[in-house]
Amino acid sequence: QMAVHLDLNDAETGFGILTNAPTFEWQVETIKHYHWKLERGNPAIAIPGGFYPDDRFLRLHILRSAIEERRQPTTSRQAVTLAISVLNSVAVPPGSPPAVDSEFDHTKWQWVRDHKNRRVYYRACN
Repeated sequence: QMAVHLDLNDAETGFGILTNAPTFEWQVETIKHYHWKLERGNPAIAIPGGFYPDDRFLRLHILRSAIEERRQPTTSRQAVTLAISVLNSVAVPPGSPPAVDSEFDHTKWQWVRDHKNRRVYYRACN
């Protein structure tokens, strides 16, 4: 059964990231653990590269935070390009390990909303 946990980006968590599993609370704890490691002065923390949801959630958080801190886009085109690049980094191709089946084991869709120009960029991935 597919479920989506939505972070409302309500200024309490500030992540603004959708996830399916594990629960959103689990994902927040993973991010807290990552920041705990950073606070210990270990800059050599690896960015997770796996296809498990918690790896992808943390990777998305790290990349999004880096953009917000270091690489603010100056045009709408740059913003959309950065957003698509980050989404590409967490997309799961069909059949990728740990594949369960060909129906639910991959990214179904991606979309980017350009609020300023009132456009939506959508890509079906199946």
